[in-house]
Amino acid sequence: MPNFARDTSPRALDWENLEIPETDRLQSNTTTNAAKSSPAKTMAKPRVVYDNDGTHKLPALTVVTLFIVLAAAFVIASGIAQVSVLKREEALLTEELRQENLLINGMTEEINRTQDVAKMRETAKELGMGEPQSYQITHITVPENDYAEISD
Repeated sequence: MPNFARDTSPRALDWENLEIPETDRLQSNTTTNAAKSSPAKTMAKPRVVYDNDGTHKLPALTVVTLFIVLAAAFVIASGIAQVSVLKREEALLTEELRQENLLINGMTEEINRTQDVAKMRETAKELGMGEPQSYQITHITVPENDYAEISD
């Protein structure tokens, strides 16, 4: 790598004492203005801001944008966490419902097994019970609006 401070070749430039001829300056400004007016050729240059001590400082718009992006990421992450918790609760409730249905089905089967009329008659005979006699039967009249219907 050549040392440009001591290099005297034509490619070595003295940037501090560089003089641009007036015609080049005008032509350069004209080209720059033409480029600025053309929307296809314009390009946003990043704005760099420095503190008084020379350290790099982010522009306010960048900080606000970064804050908004982080806030949105936090909201999305918390939403995903809430959905995960709700799905877990749903799975637990579904399992609890399944267990309750199994219990209800077992009880229904037990009731059906014990409510078998033929078995009840057999058990009644074993206990010495018999069919009711005519003097043991009492008929009552119930008003039409005071009764219940059993439906399947």
